[in-house]
Amino acid sequence: IYFDFILFFIYINIFKRSYFSVFKMLRIISANVYSGCRMFLKNKYLKNNIIQNMEFSITGSKPNDSKKFDIRHNFHAEVEEGLNQQINQEFCIGYVYLFMANIFNRFDVALPGFSKFFQESAVEETHHAQMLINFLNKRGGQLELKNINAPEKKDWTNPECAVECSLELEKQVTKNLEALCETGQKHNDLILCDFIESNFLHEQYESIKQLGHLLTNLQRVGPGVGVKIIDIELLNSKDLTMHSYKTSK
Repeated sequence: IYFDFILFFIYINIFKRSYFSVFKMLRIISANVYSGCRMFLKNKYLKNNIIQNMEFSITGSKPNDSKKFDIRHNFHAEVEEGLNQQINQEFCIGYVYLFMANIFNRFDVALPGFSKFFQESAVEETHHAQMLINFLNKRGGQLELKNINAPEKKDWTNPECAVECSLELEKQVTKNLEALCETGQKHNDLILCDFIESNFLHEQYESIKQLGHLLTNLQRVGPGVGVKIIDIELLNSKDLTMHSYKTSK
């Protein structure tokens, strides 16, 4: 740019050109000045952009990043951990019920009523886990899923043993839910206590009672035809979740 002005000065004073020639020379110089300014600004923009990218790669944040926020409120880490443990337990129990359901559906066991009963119970446990996940997300927590181990017992051909095992599992779930409520009370988390009591605890105690009814009937009839009669009742029942099973009159 400066070189153009020097040429212009020499052009006027030495060659004594006309005003038209001077105007033409000014247009050429203006075009060069405009081109030079564009190149300067472009290089400056690229330089700043490179610097910002380098800062982002080092710090992990851009200069104009929005301020981070969190929706967590009165949500203690111990409560979050307890919820994650309960979610994983629900999935594990559903896994066991699914295994039972498929055993009772085998050709050499042929108890479709018990298969249907445990199949729907597995779906119910998965639904419980999803309810807990939704609550965890609503509170601003993070889900941590664990590996699910295969059931230790492989032979569930005896319905009485399967129902007895289910009863113990449901009692353990109830105990853990009550412990989770105690953790919520410890940290004054009232919404957690209300959620667990209204959506889980009442249903758990109903499930324990109905499993007790089913186990009593199985022990009463003993092996043989009586088991098949109960199996037919389960197969014809519309709602087979554990808390809805009714004893026959």
